[in-house]
Amino acid sequence: MDIAERLTNELEAATQRLRGGGRAAVVAEANAGDEQKASADIVDGAKIVLDQEIAFATRSLLHERAHRLAGALARIRNGSYGTCEMCGEAIAPARLRALPEVSTCLACQVLREAGAAADAHNTEPEPVGADD
Repeated sequence: MDIAERLTNELEAATQRLRGGGRAAVVAEANAGDEQKASADIVDGAKIVLDQEIAFATRSLLHERAHRLAGALARIRNGSYGTCEMCGEAIAPARLRALPEVSTCLACQVLREAGAAADAHNTEPEPVGADD
């Protein structure tokens, strides 16, 4: 199986999971209302909310992956697949085998994540009374 076929298959699988997950989320949401009305138990209500949050997070991650897979297919079509979008160097074949949708080499991905972590750290509010 070539890489384009693998990416296409993985994108189709992700899309199917998103479609199926969407129906399951609607059913779970409808049932959650019934369960909350039927039960005054706070623990049951908390479990329902937690299950909904997990389903939402899972769906968000799956949507992001489908977007990355579609991007990888576009890079195959335009001839840039396997080239790091940040530095222009080749992405290691082992990295592409493990994560065929990646668009950066490992070194650039580390830099990107370090930059994101630094940005998150710099945007945190200062503690009250820090200047005292």
